[in-house]
Amino acid sequence: MTATEFRDIRLNHLGFTVAEAARMFECDERTVKRWLSGEVCIPGSVALVLRLFRLVATNPSCRHALGITHWRDLVPALSCESDNCRSLAVS
Repeated sequence: MTATEFRDIRLNHLGFTVAEAARMFECDERTVKRWLSGEVCIPGSVALVLRLFRLVATNPSCRHALGITHWRDLVPALSCESDNCRSLAVS
């Protein structure tokens, strides 16, 4: 995964912050910033998870099959407790 694809998924599909990415992947915010800048390669496991979350976010049938309403429901550290993040869900 390139830094450009990471930024696209982060901003245009999932809408998470650098701090949220650090919590999601249990790393330092500086690491996430290095991924975003292209300074450091994005680990394959991170790329896989982001692509799967993008699929879930953009595909209502995936969310239905998983019994969730938002991709954040898959990440306990980012669970949606407000209507604000629900607005990011793609119908």
